[in-house]
Amino acid sequence: MEEVGFIVNPAAGSRGLASKVGETLLKDRDLKPNQVVFTKHRGYGIEAAEELCRRGARYLGVVGGDGTVHEVANGLIRSGVECLPFVVIIPVGSGNDIAANLGISRLKSLERLKDYLLLMGEAKSWVEWLDLIKIEAASRSCLYGVNVFSFGFSAAVAHTVAEKRIRNRLVYITSGLPKVWGAQTFPLVVNGSAIGSVLDFYVSSGPRMAGIVNLEPTASMKDGKFEVTLVPDTSRLHRFWLVAQGILGKLRKNHHVVVMETDSLEPLTLTLPVEMQGQIDGEPYQFDHGEISINVEHQKLPVVVTKRP
Repeated sequence: MEEVGFIVNPAAGSRGLASKVGETLLKDRDLKPNQVVFTKHRGYGIEAAEELCRRGARYLGVVGGDGTVHEVANGLIRSGVECLPFVVIIPVGSGNDIAANLGISRLKSLERLKDYLLLMGEAKSWVEWLDLIKIEAASRSCLYGVNVFSFGFSAAVAHTVAEKRIRNRLVYITSGLPKVWGAQTFPLVVNGSAIGSVLDFYVSSGPRMAGIVNLEPTASMKDGKFEVTLVPDTSRLHRFWLVAQGILGKLRKNHHVVVMETDSLEPLTLTLPVEMQGQIDGEPYQFDHGEISINVEHQKLPVVVTKRP
C-alpha cells in the first residue's frame, strides 16, 4: 500500500471517531507511519495533501468533514502534479455535505472502516470528477471550493461555529438562529452592476450545505456550472422564513431571491466595498475590499465513490 496516504483530522466530529480511525490505520502493518498524517492546526491539511501528492500517492484517504476535504483539495491543486491521486472521503465531520452530495454515508463505527478502505481499489469503486470553485482575490493566494462559497449571514455563522470546540447540526442551528435577527447587510457589485443591500450571497456547486440547508437541490458537482443565489435585505421576520425555505430546499422559489447560473465561459466578478467575512466549504476566511474573481475548474478533483450498480 505504498501508493496510499491518509490525512486525519482528529478534531472532526464530536465522538473522537476520527482519532480512533487514525490510530487503527497506524496499526496497519502495510502502512508506514508517514503515510498517515494527523492535522495539527487549520491549514495543515493543505500542506499534508501537497506533500503526499508529490510523494506519489495514488489514493488519498480523507478522514474528517467538509473542512478537511476543502484543505485536501487545495493542497492537491497547489502541488502542481498533473495526475492527482484519487480521493477517498471517510466522513466523520459535523456536516459532511460534500460526502452526502456524492451519496457517501457517514462512518458511524470502526467496524465499517473496511468498507471505505475497499474503495481504494478499482474493483470496488469508480471515480467522480468534481468541479471546483476557483476564487481569486488580489490580497491572497488562489483558493478553491468543493461545495460552496459565500458572504453575509452564512459566513457569519461559519465564523461563529469555527470558534466552537464541538461542531454538529445543533451547534449550527443554535449559532445561526440568533444571527438571523441581527445579521448585517452589505452593498455588493456583481459583474460591474450594483446589486444594492444584500443579506447573503452564495456560489454553490453542490446541493447541500451546513448539514441541513438544501440550498440548490438540483445542483450537480460535475456539470461545469455553478449556481449563484443572492438574498437581498428584507424584514427581520421574513429572514426566518427564508431560513426555513433554505432547509426545505425551496429558497430559490422565493420571489425576493435572485438566482443565476454560470460556467467557466462566464466568470463572476464581485466587488466588495469593505473587508468582509467569507466561508468556503464551511471554513472561515477574511477577504479585503476590492475585486474577487470566481470561476469553474471543470472536473478537476477525482473522488472515489461506491461503484455504480
